[in-house]
Amino acid sequence: MKSILFSGHCPQCQLLNHSVDMRQNNHLFLECPKCDLQILIENEKALILQHRGKGRFVYKIKIFKREYVLAEADASSYPNGKEIIDTTHLEKYLKDKVQQSEEFTYTKLIDSFVNYQFDNQPEDNYRKQSEHFKIDFEDNSIQEKLIERDKNRNQNPLYTHSRLHRFLKLILEKYYKTDNSSLPEMGMSKIEHYLTLKHFPSYNRSLMNSNPLFVKQGLKELAEDLIRIIYLDDKILLSYDSVELLEIKNEMK
Repeated sequence: MKSILFSGHCPQCQLLNHSVDMRQNNHLFLECPKCDLQILIENEKALILQHRGKGRFVYKIKIFKREYVLAEADASSYPNGKEIIDTTHLEKYLKDKVQQSEEFTYTKLIDSFVNYQFDNQPEDNYRKQSEHFKIDFEDNSIQEKLIERDKNRNQNPLYTHSRLHRFLKLILEKYYKTDNSSLPEMGMSKIEHYLTLKHFPSYNRSLMNSNPLFVKQGLKELAEDLIRIIYLDDKILLSYDSVELLEIKNEMK
């Protein structure tokens, strides 16, 4: 019997008649942006790893010029010598050995919201994610909490959180439209400016603008940072540049 061949499309999504191109993640494994399935090309085989990815992709598209036989991997991501011979075998391996895709993620929260808000898709998926995380982008009462947070901390006006909910809603709309135009824009606060440059740095702008996938990736990661600041009060790194970080630290005092 002929084994199943892999040419870059997610094999799990193909079982559902969806064609999704896998991308390289920050571990340089191939990962499905829809279900997080991971594949490692090794010794002429496409090993389906047992653990899922985290949606952290590099800004590069891998082009496949040939096909690879799908194969199993053990729990340590090494080949166990078993080729995947048919869809029944694939379905059983995915069910019994591979970690199941997380039901609740910030990416799913973001996607379900923009699909409901801007694409007239059912609200149910968003409400399910929203209730799990206790985060509702439509609830503007968060604004009062952010103002109170800034007041209690005597926050430098350049870095207040009170404007970030409005900024997040703008970024969510841009994420839906795959539109990073005017970012950064005039009138931004310093915290908005630095967060924007963190995800759309000047040195990488041409590469990111070369592919809509890269633009969407940057906007999604920016939205996730904003969610963590606004709703979790996480201390998010505002820049990867050590000189900028020192400037930010001095300004925030």
